[in-house]
Amino acid sequence: MKPVEEDVAAERARQRLIAKIQRDPYYGPAYEKLGTIEAMFNAGYFDDGELIGDMELPRAGIDWLMTPVHKICKRLDDPKIVQPGQRLAVLVMTGAFCPIHIGHVESMEIAKKELESRGFAVLGGYFSPSHDRYVSVKCKEFALSAMHRLHLCNLTVAPSDWLMADGWEALGVDRAINFSDVLFRLEQYLAKHVQSSLPIELFYVFSSDHARFSHAFIGRGGCVCTLRPDHRVTFEQYANDPHVQGNPNIIFARQERKIVSSFSVLHGDFHMMEEKAGETFQQWLMQQNSAKASEVVLASKYSLRNEESWSLSPWLTRHKLKELQAEADKWLHELSKALKSAHINAKQPDSPRKISFRISRLSKQKKQAAESLGKHKVISLDGCIHGTFDLSISRLFSLCAPSVKAEIGASPFSPPLIEQVSKIPPGEYILFDDDIATGTTMNEVRKLLPKRVKVKRQFALTVLQGDKKVSFLDILDCRDFLAGSREGGLVVKMPDGSLARVPYCLPYCSPADRASVPISQELEFSQEIWRFNERFFNNVKPSILLQEADPAFQQIMLYVGFELHTPMSFICRWHAEQLALTIARTTVP
Repeated sequence: MKPVEEDVAAERARQRLIAKIQRDPYYGPAYEKLGTIEAMFNAGYFDDGELIGDMELPRAGIDWLMTPVHKICKRLDDPKIVQPGQRLAVLVMTGAFCPIHIGHVESMEIAKKELESRGFAVLGGYFSPSHDRYVSVKCKEFALSAMHRLHLCNLTVAPSDWLMADGWEALGVDRAINFSDVLFRLEQYLAKHVQSSLPIELFYVFSSDHARFSHAFIGRGGCVCTLRPDHRVTFEQYANDPHVQGNPNIIFARQERKIVSSFSVLHGDFHMMEEKAGETFQQWLMQQNSAKASEVVLASKYSLRNEESWSLSPWLTRHKLKELQAEADKWLHELSKALKSAHINAKQPDSPRKISFRISRLSKQKKQAAESLGKHKVISLDGCIHGTFDLSISRLFSLCAPSVKAEIGASPFSPPLIEQVSKIPPGEYILFDDDIATGTTMNEVRKLLPKRVKVKRQFALTVLQGDKKVSFLDILDCRDFLAGSREGGLVVKMPDGSLARVPYCLPYCSPADRASVPISQELEFSQEIWRFNERFFNNVKPSILLQEADPAFQQIMLYVGFELHTPMSFICRWHAEQLALTIARTTVP
């Protein structure tokens, strides 16, 4: 290329970069004040390579529910946290989080305390793990996949009443992006999914080794820089910079945070992580360091319950049972294949497993329950098998928030538990459920029962630990994977406070959390679930519509934007296609 042509090409590249910067909602206003590309680079901006108006893989939109908001909604409704007219804030920290450690958490806590001292009500805070394209270069042989890093983040924030993890930056885009993109998307997401009369202001949190990032906020938004003792000079330099002095939304918090690095954790300082996250990460490292780890194949067994016609009953008014049952049998075969495939294809640090199944039919379980319970009075917690008195009870989870402890409450569209319990006649009862994993539900129910109701014993058809001959990896109900089936899926709290049911797959819940699927296979497994749900509904004629699905499944689909007359096959295909995009975005060449 001739010198003149080189100059022309360089100027075109420069003008393209300026145009991108000017379009950025944060760096654009900063550029107007600082005036140079170099100043933007110093403030943390980088060219992500994406062409304006020509996205090869579109970014996940705000209708794709992948960011939890449950803690924000809860704190927003708490008068002890939010006073009338008080400014509302949500904090955001981006980074590799390979792995996340207590230094990250401490920075967020310091930022929260600083904002509260200035009169803000802090509703929540997000850790946003970076895309694999960035982490694979930065961390090299120590790099963990986005799904594993996100899992550690979720374990870390689980005990907190305000911290959460957001997977959009890692899963919703196809490349490493600027933190300004993360902030702008989250701003839009919260505006749509959190009902607030006042605007929610985002504050970006970073440590003083990145104090220069403060320049990105001189024209828009807010940030909090926390003090790392080993970067005090940089902290003071930018805290006294004339561009940021006097800006109330650019905050330098002088409380020192601990000097902790992901590097030190990688080399054995597991106590620098939250307890469960540290234990999990240490286990992963042990598996990775084993020369034969990739060759180890464990044998495990699932207990699967086939609810047969019971789970298909919403569709029997317009369809013959024989036709539905034939398609359901194919569907069950595909579910079994998907579980087997997910485990045998597990990638490090997950361990491959050979999977087998013990499949129980509901019709046989009913006979077994009748024989075991005899003529005793029974309080049943299982919606499929009736007792003398039935409690409509569910574990209530938060949407898009794995690792969070569930509450015990009434199932969707059922009377409150206290009201249900008050109607149980006096006497001695056997407390019955189809399975027991932890025993938490039964223990919580016993606490609710009035003194006049005595529990003689507890009984379950299947226990997670199994007997001396069988130990189960997990106990699953088949209907929990079939979209819109009768009482099928996880009960979740929606952003508007209503209850809904979602299949055991992404984006609404974690199949690793709910069904012991390997973390490395969650995306592929979830796509498969939606795909064979699509095939099920495609093969049933006439088409089953959303209005024929379980009302609790309708709740979330209406919220997402579907209409009652939408065919279920279309809904399932849309979800499968969105997950296919996610898999494509996260594939690092």
